[in-house]
Amino acid sequence: MVVQRFDPAPAPSDAMPLATSIMQADPGSSQQVARADHKHPVRLQRKRVVSDANGQVTWNFSTPFSSVPAIAYMVENLADQPMVANIIECDEDHVKVQLFQSQKLPSTLVLLSGLVSFNIFGQAPATLAGKTVHLFAAEPTA
Repeated sequence: MVVQRFDPAPAPSDAMPLATSIMQADPGSSQQVARADHKHPVRLQRKRVVSDANGQVTWNFSTPFSSVPAIAYMVENLADQPMVANIIECDEDHVKVQLFQSQKLPSTLVLLSGLVSFNIFGQAPATLAGKTVHLFAAEPTA
């Protein structure tokens, strides 16, 4: 086994560690090493939350982002009708989401004019209470 000796030996760095690179690795050229107790900045947060009586979910981030994060969601939905969510508020500190569940077309709908005015997401908010939502927030990249 060959042990490589550096002269002079690398010194510990006082600089903040870089975040993980997206799609592009970079070995770097610094002659410094990271300290054993270093931490990388948070770039992604995720949480599992339950909707309130109005079908809304509010999540206050544990660590604020430096700019408005990109948000993704997934609803745990055991019903036979699809659910969607709209982001109604979002900033560096929190996100608020409104759930909607589609409803089946009524069997009594016979005229095309009735179909045009039918709200497929007109589900009452009370039916959306207690739904579990997985939320993901990520620091935007370039």
